[in-house]
Amino acid sequence: MINDRNRFMKRLAMAFLAMPLLLTSTAEAQGDWWWGASYTVSIPQGDTKDFVDATSWRGVTLEARKKLSRNATWGLLFGWYVFDQSRVGTVDFGGVTVTGVPYTYINTFPIQATAHYYLGNPRKTRVHLGGAAGITIDERRLDVGLYRLQESKTVFSIAPEVGVSTPLGYSMRGVLSVRYNYEAKNGDRDAQQYIGISLGLAWN
Repeated sequence: MINDRNRFMKRLAMAFLAMPLLLTSTAEAQGDWWWGASYTVSIPQGDTKDFVDATSWRGVTLEARKKLSRNATWGLLFGWYVFDQSRVGTVDFGGVTVTGVPYTYINTFPIQATAHYYLGNPRKTRVHLGGAAGITIDERRLDVGLYRLQESKTVFSIAPEVGVSTPLGYSMRGVLSVRYNYEAKNGDRDAQQYIGISLGLAWN
């Protein structure tokens, strides 16, 4: 578990260090683009909670949004959220039922297109409504004793969202958002759900 957390922190640091390179490589109409980086806490729901019944405190969300009008944007979202838990009990994994002290672990990577509508004055605090749709790469692992089971699936996913942003200075806003992430059923993997709460910065 410690090694997994160390790897996560290293990759998270690399993602933030890479952000300026990604931003400067983007092209035209810089003023029409907003960029965002957020720390995300994820709360498992439904079948996700059956596999890992613990809040994820390791998550990052990166976004780019292009203004279509005064009140609307479209864009892209990339996320990385990590769930893990060790508990006494029974866990189902790919048709196998394991009883004992299993360690369950999920890495989920949404890659989605977004659309948002904003209420209020652009120069003041604004509420936004919208969502995302695309794919999510869902990797999960079950360790018990000397045995390990793991699988990875790419599934269709959606994430309706509500949020609020407030000016912090020139071309900088603080952002708080809540997303309900839903991953469609794929084969023997039931639909997965979790709530993501993100706090971060947006700038242009």
